[in-house]
Amino acid sequence: MPKLIVMRDQSGATGKDIYKIESGEIPLDVLMHHFPDGINQDETKIYLGLSLVKITDSAMLEPIKSNITVVMEAKGIELTLFQLIAITLVAAAISYALIPSIPGNMGATKDSPNNKLQSQTNIARPYQAYPLIFGSPRSYPDLTGEALIQYVDNVKIVNQLMSVGVGLFDIDKVRAGETPLANFQDASYTIYEPVNKVVTVPEVTYAFATNEVDGQPLVGAGAVLSTYNLNESGVDLTAYIGTTFVFQVLKDAGSDQLKVDFDSSAVDFLLNVNYNADVSGEGVIGRDGSGTVSSMVLDGGMTFYTITIAKFNGAMAVVGGYTYGTPFVVSNLSAIPVGPIRLAVEMQEIWFNFAFNRGLKKTVSIRVNMQQLDGPNGSPVIGPQQSFLFDFTGDTLEQQFRTFKGVLLSEGYYEFTIARTDVDSNNSNAPDDTKLESVYAINKDQNVELGNITLIDVEMPGTINATSLRENKINIDLTSKLITYDGVNVNYTTTASRRAADALIHLYVDFYGLDPETLNLDELYEIQNRLDLIDPRLATFDFTFDDIDISLNDRMDSILQVMRCVKWLDGDVYRFSRDEEREFESTVISRNDIASDDSREFSMVYNPQLIESFDSVKIEYVDKAINKKAYVFRSLDSLGNVINTIGKNPKTMELAGCKEEFNAINRAELEIRKLIYQRWVLSDTLLPSAMLLDKGDLILYAEQYNNSNNIFDGEIIAVNGNIATTSESIEFDGVSDYIINYTLDDGSKIGPFSILPVINEPFKFQCDDLLQVFLRDSSLGFLIQCGSRYIINTVENLEESQWTVTEKEPQGDSVQVSMINYDKRIYEFD
Repeated sequence: MPKLIVMRDQSGATGKDIYKIESGEIPLDVLMHHFPDGINQDETKIYLGLSLVKITDSAMLEPIKSNITVVMEAKGIELTLFQLIAITLVAAAISYALIPSIPGNMGATKDSPNNKLQSQTNIARPYQAYPLIFGSPRSYPDLTGEALIQYVDNVKIVNQLMSVGVGLFDIDKVRAGETPLANFQDASYTIYEPVNKVVTVPEVTYAFATNEVDGQPLVGAGAVLSTYNLNESGVDLTAYIGTTFVFQVLKDAGSDQLKVDFDSSAVDFLLNVNYNADVSGEGVIGRDGSGTVSSMVLDGGMTFYTITIAKFNGAMAVVGGYTYGTPFVVSNLSAIPVGPIRLAVEMQEIWFNFAFNRGLKKTVSIRVNMQQLDGPNGSPVIGPQQSFLFDFTGDTLEQQFRTFKGVLLSEGYYEFTIARTDVDSNNSNAPDDTKLESVYAINKDQNVELGNITLIDVEMPGTINATSLRENKINIDLTSKLITYDGVNVNYTTTASRRAADALIHLYVDFYGLDPETLNLDELYEIQNRLDLIDPRLATFDFTFDDIDISLNDRMDSILQVMRCVKWLDGDVYRFSRDEEREFESTVISRNDIASDDSREFSMVYNPQLIESFDSVKIEYVDKAINKKAYVFRSLDSLGNVINTIGKNPKTMELAGCKEEFNAINRAELEIRKLIYQRWVLSDTLLPSAMLLDKGDLILYAEQYNNSNNIFDGEIIAVNGNIATTSESIEFDGVSDYIINYTLDDGSKIGPFSILPVINEPFKFQCDDLLQVFLRDSSLGFLIQCGSRYIINTVENLEESQWTVTEKEPQGDSVQVSMINYDKRIYEFD
C-alpha cells in the first residue's frame, strides 16, 4: 500500500508524518487534501518514488503506484540520493545505543576518594555505603572515625582505623602518598579481614575531638590577687630542700588572713615570697620565688604558722641561710583557667595534646579539674570530683609537644577546666609558652565485630618535629578477591581477580545474595574466556561502587560496558551478548514475519554525519601507572582515514572501570567506525515468533518499504528438484549474481546459496541447495507454521539486509523490534 511521507527537514530530525494512501488515488488530490493552504515549491521538494517532480508534472495526475515523499527543506543541507531512500522509508525517528551509557556519573559518585582522581586523601563518609571494590583500583580507605593524634617522644603519631571495602582483598602495597609506609620510621599497619563475612577487631579506640579547643594559650600565674605583710618568727627558721621551701611567720592579722584565704581556695594557691640570700658567694641580696602552698599549720602554742611551698622556683642559697626584712611581703598569684569545656559524648578517658612552640626550659605544672555531668548538656553531678595534676619539664629551645592521658574513675559525660599552676617565666632564655592544641574524649571497646568489610589500622608518624598536622594520604595497591564460575559450578572460594565476569557474578550472587541460576553464566563466561585468549585487557574491570543509590541494574551495566557487552532478561534469566563481528546471520525476517498494517509501527531513520553532530570520539579512562584520567582520541582526516587527534565536536564516553589503554584504544576504534558506518536505525512490529530473537543477533531483514529492485522476500511454497516456487515474484535484472538465504523448520537461517532465474517464471528460481527447505504443508500442519522464509539479494547488496537487534518489547500479540544496520567494517580493528 502506498504512503504519503512528510519530512519537516531533509534528515527528519525535526519530525515526520506518514499517512496511508489507497491504491489508485491521484497524487495531486492527496497533496491538496493534506496541504489545503498549498505548497511553497521554493522550500519544498516532492518525490514520486525516487523521482523528483513538480506540482504541474503529468505524473501528478496519474494513479499512485509508489510512495509520495514531501520534504520541507532546511537551508544549508544538501539532499543526497542515499538520504532520499532513507526518507521514503522513515516513519518515525528512534534513538539507539548498542552499548548503554554509564549509569549516572559513575566516575564521581558520593565522594569516594577511590574515584576522585584529584586531591585524593582519606576522608570519613558518614551514612554512605562501604566501598565495593572490584579489580585493582588505587584504594584510599575511608576513615571509620576521627584520626587520633598523640605525641610520643616529641613525635606526632596519627592513629587511623580505616575501611578498605566490602569483602576480601589481596593487598600488595600500603603507601602514604607515593611513599611506601615501610619507609617511615615507626610506621606500621594491621589488616583485619572478615571471617565468614564478619571482621573482629581486638580493640577499637574511638576518639572524639572537641571543637572548642584549638590552640588556646595556657598562661602561668602572674597577676597579684592579694598581698600579705608578714613578720618572721625567729631567725633563720627557713629550709629550702629540693623544690620545697618552708618558712615560719608570726600569728598576726596578716598571717591569719593568709590562712583564711588558703583554706578557702578551690584552686592551687600560688604564693610569691621575697627573701634575702647569698646565692653566688658574693653577698646577701634580695631574691624572690614562687610556688604552690601545700600546707599552712599553726603551732601548738598558737604563736606562729609554718608555711610549706611546693615547686618553689626561687634561687637557693649557697652561703649562709635565708633572712627577711621586717615586715616582708608575700603575694597570692592568680592562674588563668581555660574552661569549663564540655564534651558531648560519654567517655572513659580524656587525652590532652600540648604544644610548646618556643621550646621548654623549665617545669610547667598543669591542673585539670573534671566535673561529671548528668547528660551531654546536663547539670553537674554533686559529689567529689576528679582532678589531674601533671608536669612537663624540658631544657631545650626546640619546639616540644606532649600528650597527657587521663583515665576517668567512671564512664560518663564531663566538662573540664584547665590551668597552669606555675608562674610564667617571662624570660626568653627560659621559655614556657604553653598551648592546648587538642582534647579527645576516648572510649575503648574490645573484640568489636563488624560486617563483611576489610579494615586497616595505620599508625603513622608525623613530621620529624611534629610542627603541623599533615594529611596522611594512605592508599593501597590491592586486588579484590571474587567468586567465579568454572564452566559447571559457581566456585565460592574467592581468589584475586580483575575479570569483569567475576565482578558481575560476585556483585550479583555474593553481594546481593541472588540466585546464580538467574544468570546465563555459560554465555557470560564464554565471552570472558574468549577475550582472555585474545587479550585479557579487553575484559578487566577496576572500579569502586560507593553510592548506595546506584541500582544493581546500573552496576551490572557499568561492568558490562567495559567488555562491550549488553544484558537482557529472557524470562527470569539474564542473557549476555557482546558488540562484535558476527560470522553468520541467525535468521531471516521476511514479510511473513511482519504484523499487519493496522497494528504495525514502523520507523527507519538515517543519521547523516552533519557538522552539528559528532565528528570524532574521545574515550576517558584511568591510566593505572599514574592513577589519573587519560584520554584516547580518534577522528578522520580529509581522506577519511582514522587518525589519533581530537575533532571539533567529539562523542565523549567515560569508560568507568577501564584502567587499560589497550581497551580504551579498542573502544575508540570501534566508536569512530560506528560514526562512519552505522547510520541507520529501524523499528518494526513483528509476529510473536520474534520473541526468539536475542539482543545482539545479526539477522537478515527484508524491509517492506525498500525501493531496491534487487532485494526480494517471501515464502517458499513448493520445491520440485532444484526448482523452488515462491509466494512473491522475483525480478532478476539479467546482469547481477543472486543469492538466497532461507530458514529451516526451527527458524534458524541457512545460506547463502547461488540461484538462477527460471525463464518466464517470475515466481520460481533454480538452486542446487534446496534439500533443507521446509514447506508449509509439512507434518506440523498447514495452519501452524509457514514454510521457509527467504531473502534474495545480489551478491553486492547483501549488507543492505543485515541488521543487529538492539531491543525487543512484547506488544499484545506482536513484538516491537529495534535494529541498527550491521557493517563488518565497524569491527575491522578487532
